[in-house]
Amino acid sequence: MKVILWREQKFFSGDVLVVDRSVIPKTGSIVVAAIYGEMVVKRLLISTEASFLVSEKEGYEPIVLTDNEDCFIWGVVIGSARVF
Repeated sequence: MKVILWREQKFFSGDVLVVDRSVIPKTGSIVVAAIYGEMVVKRLLISTEASFLVSEKEGYEPIVLTDNEDCFIWGVVIGSARVF
């Protein structure tokens, strides 16, 4: 999976993300999600109205999570490793 650039989280292109599928995602978690067959890395925000996947990069609209089976959280990012 290619991660574009997450300066605040120190994720860079080429990093290997450590994802734990047993961790229950909560608001503020960085998650790997499958959106219509595409894997994405986003921050999860949960409100009383809905749950959203939010990009750390400006210019991207939040993705509203629905009960649609084509949109689901695959796991929670718990770390990363940089390959030199």
